[in-house]
Amino acid sequence: MLKKIIYAIVILGLIGGAIGYYEWHKPHEKVEDASAVVVSAVDLCSAYAKDEKAADSIYRNKALEISGEVSEVKMNQDGNSAVTLKSNDELVSVQCTMRDKGVKVEAGKTVVIKGFFADRDMFGPILTDCVLKQ
Repeated sequence: MLKKIIYAIVILGLIGGAIGYYEWHKPHEKVEDASAVVVSAVDLCSAYAKDEKAADSIYRNKALEISGEVSEVKMNQDGNSAVTLKSNDELVSVQCTMRDKGVKVEAGKTVVIKGFFADRDMFGPILTDCVLKQ
């Protein structure tokens, strides 16, 4: 009986190790391959202003293809471009951290950016791993 228990523990350990190895080494999902929810920066910020829970159910942890007017472009601490898209509220904007370094975007231009909705802060939604669609 003790032998069967030891075999079962060893087999479960091997299965658990194999699953852990697979999860650790599986390929990172690219935003280009993900199907995206299409939304404007103004509509995204308005949705969160109206009902945060409803907006979270639609947008949170999903790929977004977001269009909007660029209000600011700066470099973050990693040397990547961080593009800010305007909303109807001066205090709220969509922050997009670009995946590639040296993305050329000008303030005042309308762009389409695809990225993963990562989080929100008091200034608005934050997208990561973003790529320029135009």
